[in-house]
Amino acid sequence: ILSALEVEALSAGGLPERFAAMLAGISAELRATILARWRLESAFGRNHPVILALGIKLGLDDTTLDQIFGIASWP
Repeated sequence: ILSALEVEALSAGGLPERFAAMLAGISAELRATILARWRLESAFGRNHPVILALGIKLGLDDTTLDQIFGIASWP
């Protein structure tokens, strides 16, 4: 899902170009909030507002987000 370069950028508090392009299509207020939280917070859980906003922008459903975060679904 993420390239090695994207992981490196994210680990350093940066934002990969692909993510920046996704944020370009949302409101300035939400974009500013996401960027501020991205730079200030050290962890993002499955239901973190930044993750949910990016998931919506990427068209990811709940099952896919669960899989990304290693959350198994109940049988």
